[in-house]
Amino acid sequence: MKDFLNKPYPYTDRNKILKVNLIISVFVFLFLYLFSPFGLNNIPSLLRLKFCLIFALITFLVSMFFGFVLPKMFPGYYNEDRWIVKREIINITLLISSIAISNFLYIYYIGGSPFNLNAFLWMLVSTLSVGGIVVLGLVAVQTNRSLKRNLQAAQNMSSKIVTSESSSPPESKTAAYIHLPSEIEKQSLDIPVTALIYLTSEANYIECHYLDEQSKPKSSKIRNRMKVIESIIVEQASFFRCHRAFIVNMDYVKSIEGNAKGYTLILKSSDVLIPVSRAKSSELKQRLS
Repeated sequence: MKDFLNKPYPYTDRNKILKVNLIISVFVFLFLYLFSPFGLNNIPSLLRLKFCLIFALITFLVSMFFGFVLPKMFPGYYNEDRWIVKREIINITLLISSIAISNFLYIYYIGGSPFNLNAFLWMLVSTLSVGGIVVLGLVAVQTNRSLKRNLQAAQNMSSKIVTSESSSPPESKTAAYIHLPSEIEKQSLDIPVTALIYLTSEANYIECHYLDEQSKPKSSKIRNRMKVIESIIVEQASFFRCHRAFIVNMDYVKSIEGNAKGYTLILKSSDVLIPVSRAKSSELKQRLS
């Protein structure tokens, strides 16, 4: 169970949030109106229709708050790179609980329920009982579907890397040098293009990983922005900015692994796993097509 909760989970694309929330709200309306649970069947049809529409609207507004407002308020928590099944379940549980609270306040406002703990718990349990089962099922299905799709795609891309390696000899490490400037001049580096493995950024520094003259892994830091270095290194066809924090030399990629969120690059000369952001997945596929 712990392994499942800590699996990567595909973070919902912001461009799809509106569509997803509309679908969920329509489902809520249809479920409440057609099945009329929790005593709704005792309400006249026109009034029941009104209540179902309002509950669906509450669901939509609260979902939009969770989809757009909270990620801006807490960007560290709503980080695509750190999104796992556990966070998805916690987020949706809080979402459903917030919808339950909003529904309870609405019913109290119109005089349909007393403002006490028992009434609130009844609404909370009712909402969670409907939404909880659906949520757990959707999370499991989405995780397995994304994992299966990405594993297959990663296997296909890895086979092309292996074919490329077997059909052409490794490049000599005597290739031309590339200059990586630093805002602190003495930190600037001149590294053979074919010796540079990958670069990763943290705050105002970039850590450069490369092979020294004895072909041993080495790293050095320079003070600069990734955007500046990318503008220099992009002239070299083998380099690929696969993530906002990583630029990798594709000649050092040994294989590609898939997970529920996307892909990870496995390198020949490093144990570091290089993530591929969702926005760069299509470009990676094009490079290896």
